[in-house]
Amino acid sequence: CGEGKCITNTVAIFEYPEQPTVPCSILQMSGYIGFVPLDQCAMLPPLIGVCECAPGGVAIAPTLAPTPGPTTAPTPAPVDPTPAPVNPTPAPVDPTSAPVAPTPAPVDSVSGCPETPPNGCSVCGEGKCITNTVAIFEYPEQPTVPCSILQMSGYIGFVPLDQCAMLPPLIGVC
Repeated sequence: CGEGKCITNTVAIFEYPEQPTVPCSILQMSGYIGFVPLDQCAMLPPLIGVCECAPGGVAIAPTLAPTPGPTTAPTPAPVDPTPAPVNPTPAPVDPTSAPVAPTPAPVDSVSGCPETPPNGCSVCGEGKCITNTVAIFEYPEQPTVPCSILQMSGYIGFVPLDQCAMLPPLIGVC
């Protein structure tokens, strides 16, 4: 979004030709943790309108007029009306079905891991996936990142394939 601005529409999907689509929330997190190269990061603000950037990460609401001070007029006595009879609402004639859970990502039947999408990579190696989503991966001179974000970044193509191939022996914590 640029210096001092953050994405406010985290559920929007950013699309760019010949690049994987990515939710704006993942794009922002990838920028924060250093997965988006600085030269590319500088080019993004005019391209990510769908993500709705705003100063400080929140939409700016107009300032409301100040509230007047409390009044000193006495409060009227409560009224105790006779309650009206309550008629229960009849059951629906044609009830709708319960909400359906979203379709999960495709899973490899042998490993049980999510399938690696085209142009993505499995940071643990083919047929493997992280098992400790809350662990933090650390590497000298690189930003720290939760293993779950590292894996998602690999799947959506933010981890270059040549670097992805070097990760499996380094991410034992994941």
